[in-house]
Amino acid sequence: MWPAITAMRDMTLHNNRLCKIFLIVAALCLALFNVCKAAEKPTEKGIIRIGVEDVNYYPLYAFDRAGETYTGYARELLDAFASKYHYTFEYHGLPIKRLFKKYFRNEVDVKFPDSPKWKKSQKEKYRIHYTLSVIQFKEVMFVNFTNKNIKLVDFNNLGIVRGFTPWKFLSLINSGQMKVTESSKPESLLKMVSTGRVQGAMLDENVGRYLIKKMGGGLPLTVNPNLMDISEGNFYLSSIHYPELVDQFNEFMTMESELIRELQEKYGIEKYSL
Repeated sequence: MWPAITAMRDMTLHNNRLCKIFLIVAALCLALFNVCKAAEKPTEKGIIRIGVEDVNYYPLYAFDRAGETYTGYARELLDAFASKYHYTFEYHGLPIKRLFKKYFRNEVDVKFPDSPKWKKSQKEKYRIHYTLSVIQFKEVMFVNFTNKNIKLVDFNNLGIVRGFTPWKFLSLINSGQMKVTESSKPESLLKMVSTGRVQGAMLDENVGRYLIKKMGGGLPLTVNPNLMDISEGNFYLSSIHYPELVDQFNEFMTMESELIRELQEKYGIEKYSL
């Protein structure tokens, strides 16, 4: 009987040792798994969702809804930055108003273009980080040749890109003295001007001139400097949750002045100095 008891005790000890070895191996495997997952985190963090406007504002930027492609000066500049700092950018083209909603709901990580002047009241509860100026724009009023000398007192029908805010005419619009027609396509606005459906379309000068040329160059359109004070503004990149990306982008913009100049020449962007 005693040998049987001894054998059972030895078997129990053996099983305990096996359990301990199993637990040690399992703990080592779990530790190795965690190390591997930790090594993956930088790659995961490198995927950044860029919220962009679903607007053809080429050569500055353009989003093709059919092909889900983002092109233009801004795309190439952002891609160059992403390559240098090892990010992967996913471009999400959205209508302007919806883009803001998704930005505030953290459904996109970065917004372009943006400005501290836009949606001020909605932004008050967020700490938003802005880069240096990415693009300087110049808003002008494109009109039919027949209206090249028209004065503001006789101007009452304005065309704008849907989602844009015509700050310079808000008092006239709010008082009912000026009608506003919106379109998500700037080229459609230019056609409206040429046919007389609207008296003028407010666009960035380089965008308007590029589109007129692309549309055949035969549209009877010109810039009327009497209707608005022509002034330059800025497009910025912004982020609520990625201040380190904003700092890196500022560093990139400072260090890559030659690349910026080359891209501006490539896309025919004149008078847009950074």
